[in-house]
Amino acid sequence: MEVSFSKGKYPPIWLRVVVLVGLFVSIGIVIFFGNQLHRELEQLAIQQFNQQQLILARSAATSIEDFVQNLEDKLRLLAMQSAVQRITPDCLKLMQKVFPTFPQETLLKRLDRDGVVRYVCPSTGWRKKLIGRNNSTQSYFQKAKMTGQAAVSRVTIDEQGKKTIYLAVPVYYQNNRGVQEFNGVIVASFDLKKLNKLYVAPFVTGKTGYAWMLDEDSIFVAHREEEFIGRNAFKIRRQKDPNLSYEKINHIQHLMITGKEGTGRYMTGWSRERKGKIEKLIAYTPLHVGNRTWSMAVCTPIDEVEHILRVARRRELLSLGGIVLILISGGAFFLFIAYRWTSTLEHEVARQTAQMKGKSEYQLQLEKCLTKISANLLRFENIDKIINTTLQLLCKTLGTSCAYLFEISDDGNTIDNTHFCVKGKTVSPVKNLHRLKVENFPYWMKKLTNNEVIDIADIENIPRFAYAEKNFFQQQGIHSILAVPIHVSGKLYGFMSFTEMERKRSWKPMEIVALRTVAGSVSRVIERMQAEEALRKSKAKYMDLYENANDIIFTFDLEGRFTSANRAAYTALGYEKEEVCEKSLSDIFSPETCSFALEMLQKAVELRSDLLEFQPWEFEAIKKDGSKLIVEVRTRLLWENDQIVGVQGIARDITARKKAEERLKKLNECFLKLGTDSLKNIETIVYTAGEILGGACMLYNRLESDRGLLCTWAIWHRPEGYNPEDKPEGHICYDVIVEGGEKPILIENFAGTKYEKTDPNVIKYNLKSYLGIPVKLGGKVVGSFCLCDIKERKFTKDEIEIASMLGKAISIEEERLKAAAALKESQERYSSLVNDAIDSLSSGIIILDKDFKIVWMNKAIEEFWGIEREHFIGSDKRKIVTEKIKYIFENPDHFESIVFKTYEDETCFESFQCHVLPEGTRRERFLIYRSVPINTGALKGGRVVHYYDITEQKQLEAQLHQAQKMEAIGTLAGGIAHDFNNILTGIMGYVQLALMDFSPQHPLYDDLKCIEREADRGATLVRQLMAFSRRQVLQIQRLDLNSIVQDLTKLMRRIVHENIFLKTVLAEDLAAVKADRTALEQILMNLCSNARDAMPEGGELLIETQNVTLDDGYCKTHPGAKAGKYVMLAVSDTGVGIGKEIQDHLFEPFFTTKEVGKGTGLGLAMVYGLVKQQEGLIYVYSEPK
Repeated sequence: MEVSFSKGKYPPIWLRVVVLVGLFVSIGIVIFFGNQLHRELEQLAIQQFNQQQLILARSAATSIEDFVQNLEDKLRLLAMQSAVQRITPDCLKLMQKVFPTFPQETLLKRLDRDGVVRYVCPSTGWRKKLIGRNNSTQSYFQKAKMTGQAAVSRVTIDEQGKKTIYLAVPVYYQNNRGVQEFNGVIVASFDLKKLNKLYVAPFVTGKTGYAWMLDEDSIFVAHREEEFIGRNAFKIRRQKDPNLSYEKINHIQHLMITGKEGTGRYMTGWSRERKGKIEKLIAYTPLHVGNRTWSMAVCTPIDEVEHILRVARRRELLSLGGIVLILISGGAFFLFIAYRWTSTLEHEVARQTAQMKGKSEYQLQLEKCLTKISANLLRFENIDKIINTTLQLLCKTLGTSCAYLFEISDDGNTIDNTHFCVKGKTVSPVKNLHRLKVENFPYWMKKLTNNEVIDIADIENIPRFAYAEKNFFQQQGIHSILAVPIHVSGKLYGFMSFTEMERKRSWKPMEIVALRTVAGSVSRVIERMQAEEALRKSKAKYMDLYENANDIIFTFDLEGRFTSANRAAYTALGYEKEEVCEKSLSDIFSPETCSFALEMLQKAVELRSDLLEFQPWEFEAIKKDGSKLIVEVRTRLLWENDQIVGVQGIARDITARKKAEERLKKLNECFLKLGTDSLKNIETIVYTAGEILGGACMLYNRLESDRGLLCTWAIWHRPEGYNPEDKPEGHICYDVIVEGGEKPILIENFAGTKYEKTDPNVIKYNLKSYLGIPVKLGGKVVGSFCLCDIKERKFTKDEIEIASMLGKAISIEEERLKAAAALKESQERYSSLVNDAIDSLSSGIIILDKDFKIVWMNKAIEEFWGIEREHFIGSDKRKIVTEKIKYIFENPDHFESIVFKTYEDETCFESFQCHVLPEGTRRERFLIYRSVPINTGALKGGRVVHYYDITEQKQLEAQLHQAQKMEAIGTLAGGIAHDFNNILTGIMGYVQLALMDFSPQHPLYDDLKCIEREADRGATLVRQLMAFSRRQVLQIQRLDLNSIVQDLTKLMRRIVHENIFLKTVLAEDLAAVKADRTALEQILMNLCSNARDAMPEGGELLIETQNVTLDDGYCKTHPGAKAGKYVMLAVSDTGVGIGKEIQDHLFEPFFTTKEVGKGTGLGLAMVYGLVKQQEGLIYVYSEPK
């Protein structure tokens, strides 16, 4: 339609210019402030997100610190146990007992002072091989040994190739001098991957954020990607993606390993499953584990925050567009109005009437509807109200039966009708439109997902494959339907549906375009509100973390006035929330603390550097009621527009921890003071308990049953007039002992109890409360470890546990007292047995210290050296050897040189034979000298010197040599006697034949007789030789030796001199012997003849018989003897005696000491031969006078 402006008047140019300039200025102002608002919103969102990450990082760091501290406390408790300190077999039992309280996959090791592994728990499988390994070069061992404090190792590869951290606690024990001495460490090791899974991996920020941890050597201790654990943080990133610049993250990591706390951003090449350049936000904080400082970091891709900002930005641009559109529309409207009203009203009305006639009335209604909907979108904040009014306007304008809005669930499985509108009251809406399964509408969902409008004028015309949708619509009585999809953030959010229940309808293109426009507007509104809701939830989450944090969080301005505080702050300090913000630092902290904080703050403002940041400070805070608590404070500066505006602080109440540390310190000091004196140890334990638990007095009462008294062995704060020994009846301590229970006895108030009248101490000192711990000895209660107070008192769980622990310590001391008494008795008995046993040894033993002073020697040395040992204990043996001892040996200088050689060389085990010469009472001896070094114990560096007596062995060797010699001589003599006897037989035969031919008067008769006599003497000599060589024919029979002795005694009395007294001592029950009678007579006659010749001046000749039994011991020292029963014949005289050199040849044939012509030297040889032939034994015992 053509419009003519010929009859109208344009506004003046100046007016049009003013309107346009004002319009553009307004648009510029709106855009400027919109951009400024966006930047501030972006900074605020990132700052808040980083603060959330920092809080998470601190929480994770605290968890790790608590985990390591818990391990350290358990190891320290183990290190206090005597069995662990002394590395006794009970050490492993203790480790096995407490091991279940440690985290899984923890390994416990006990290393001695040299770093050698003594015990491992658990000790199964490959862990057994660890025992005996030397770990003295490990840094944690060296650190714990040097500092005396717990030490944490660097990341280490263990025996199974796992990346491990070791925590070592030093172990001390009290030596004999009462000095605490280092005795190794007890170590717990834990797998870093396990630590990562338990304490780091669960911390998640946003959708893809995660936590990681560095140690002070830039090594990853924990990381989401396990391949990073144990690797250098600077190198591994470069190796993974060398094309990126890591300047920012390297700078941040340098700050982390120096113990700084802060936030920042950096560029990386990956994040979880994503790859490519990704910028991340990071927050990091230090944590302290033992002697090391680690750093915990939490990072999140920045696009998670920027996504929210982009959504908000789009809403902002839409709002700006709407504002600009309104301004432009306003300007145009103003010009239009100005133009219209310049002409006459009649012309204008006519022209408008002409225009309106050409324009579709329905289109105008539709445009008005869209205008109202747009206005509602900008006016209303409630999404439900927006959608309801939109559906109502559309239903009214389009004239449709029903209008619906459906939403698809987050999991994409169901469809729900959330809003609907019906035309009038005659049309019923479709029912049961909730929880519809998406899988039942495949055709429908495919088209909507592809952002296609579904326009069905007649339900009967739905494609065949969409039979499910067709059946559903027909059941609902729907004739026509139009569905317009709504996409939010690129994803199908839902759709608007318009149905006709009474007729079929074809939708016009302009209607579909209008509905698409409405769907797009609704989509933008939903996106904006979702972004606002996400931002609100994020802020609420931050405030929830802030308000519900266990730590105190506060801020104060540059003048020290508090500007905010969380719930933990006013709860801990006892103030109301409003009261805290009215306080200043001087109201909460001491003047010294306030001046320090303000001074540091002023310096930080001047230097524009955060001097306070992340440094932990311990302060004493004053509560509203005047009581005090100890807090650990960490602070950082607050910046605004590049200016410092205040300080944010995080404080942790460590009052309980400080008290626990003080108690633990006192307990450690107590246990370190414990020595070998158990009574003094009990007194130390009681005093320590009193200092920790307080009260009127602390004491240990012991029931001494043998005396029938209840005795106080130790007491802290002894009351005036206190009786330490009393009859036990009536005392509460007596009941604790008699009842013999396991649990402590608690009385918060004696009022109303029987002890108010029966216990003399309760009455005398007006006691109110009591805590009694039963003390056991050998499973039986023998004492009461108790705390008494003069005021009513409710004992805490910690106080009861401390008292019980110290009560068990007293039980241990009781056991030690009992064991010490038993040990002393055993040692005395053992020492006596050992000394007696060593003194009874035939070998001589001397023990020397490292200075060669004689510490001890046994009795055999006195016999060997001919000295008294008391005179030489403590003397230098080298001096004794040089001045005295060496001269008793056959070769003194050689003996001295060998002894000194063994002293100079610590590894020498010299062994040599020496000969002691007889002198005075000292007998001749043959000794083996041997020196052995002492390599352990108190006498380390000293020597044990052995003198083995081999005199008996030498004698046996001589006897054996003599026997062998006699055997050889006998064999030789037998052969000679046999041949000589043959010769004599021929001589005797020829002589006798010659005598038969001569008469006695013949001159040769006497010569032949002389030859006969000499031949007869030769025959006698041959018989003696035959007897010596055991070739004489014997007649063995059972004989009574006493009878033979008695028969020969009569003959003996005639052949011995008158000055010789002959005496017999015969055994009455003498056993019979198997022997030859003639041989026995010859033996006895020869022995008596020799005895007679040995007493030319007279004396006593004694003949004895006796039953004897020879044992194995006798046989060992007498070669040839066999164990069994024998009859002994002994012939003794008091003659001149026989020397040692003669005894060696006594039984040799033809050996004699008599003058020439007075003996043949065959008498004793014949005796020896006859005795041996009858399987007897013969020995000579004699000494010259």
